[in-house]
Amino acid sequence: MSIDGLHEYVTQWHDAWSILGAVATTVAVIIALWSITHERQARRAAEMRAQVAERQREVQRVADETRRIGEDSRNRWHRRRDQGLRVIGWIEWQPDPTSFVSAGGALQERRFGRVVNLSDAPVYDMSFQVVNAERDQTLTLAERTVLVAGEELSVALPQTHQDPGERMTAFVLFRDLQGARWRRLENGELAELDHSGQPIHDPVPV
Repeated sequence: MSIDGLHEYVTQWHDAWSILGAVATTVAVIIALWSITHERQARRAAEMRAQVAERQREVQRVADETRRIGEDSRNRWHRRRDQGLRVIGWIEWQPDPTSFVSAGGALQERRFGRVVNLSDAPVYDMSFQVVNAERDQTLTLAERTVLVAGEELSVALPQTHQDPGERMTAFVLFRDLQGARWRRLENGELAELDHSGQPIHDPVPV
């Protein structure tokens, strides 16, 4: 092979190696860029998964706390309700000892309102009231700042409300130890009241 031929041969191989080197470099750059991009995407995906997991934990924590608060509130309400269910007022006919003389020695029956606190704690600001359905009137029979545990009251209705033909029902308003306001109807229905006297929850039928 002549010198010129050898030179051409070497030149061709040199160019080929240069091309191969450039291709290899390009491939290496592409792989490096892909690796960097993939690593960033993987890191971003991991961060997003971590954020989602943290949000889910926070949502679960809030849900658990809300449920706990709700359960505590219900438990407190049930404890208060249990006391309210032991306070009741009603109307009944019973012999009136004061009528013995006026009736010529025979006892007459008269309407009495009765209220009793059967709970083991006092109730406060008790107001015992009677509704005359025929007249659409409400009459306050008794009021007590404190009605102690086990205390019972019996109050005769006024003579103007002794007509057997008039329908009468009773209810009791009172506050419990926590200051909650309650209304207990003669039929047993119990309702916790707000500051305006409206039921906070649906009344508890009994």
